Amino acid sequence: DKSSLWNDVKCTYLFVPSNGNSIYTKEYCKNHNGDIPLFSGNTEGFFGMVDSYDYDGEYLTWAKDGLAGYMMLHNGKFSITGHRGILIPTNNCKNIDLTYIKYVLEPIFRANKKGREGDLGKNEYTTLNPDMIKKMKDTIPIPILEDGTFDINKQRELASKYEKLETIKTELINKIVELTSIVIS
Repeated sequence: DKSSLWNDVKCTYLFVPSNGNSIYTKEYCKNHNGDIPLFSGNTEGFFGMVDSYDYDGEYLTWAKDGLAGYMMLHNGKFSITGHRGILIPTNNCKNIDLTYIKYVLEPIFRANKKGREGDLGKNEYTTLNPDMIKKMKDTIPIPILEDGTFDINKQRELASKYEKLETIKTELINKIVELTSIVIS
């Protein structure tokens, strides 16, 4: 969209990348069972349920190791283990849609990870820590209004398009799996 104005900002302009807390282990979960989700390096679902939380609100987190760079959007009360990082919003993070940021930033994070990648994404063990993010030169393109402030409506519109593409992609993958599992007798 050529009529849109854009501002390219570094991740660290909007967020301070921080580590999760390594106090959280399977043992900790057993001793502090509760109803607050605890997220680890897994790219889906949660690690356990605990009785306290470190964060309350809307935040982006990322897998620091394993499948490094994959992001999750959280809303509400939660905690994260030392295998996840969290992006703490700075004072510049106004009129920012975190869903949009997730779709734009995740491929940048994945491109900046270091470590071993197996064939076709199998046996990957990569890392992306806060210091690596602080050193990234990549920028995030964010639509702006004529006054230079971030255009949250345009971000939401783009996020919605990304979500539609993601849904189509998932449906196609599921269809391929279904078709390749057909056995002709």
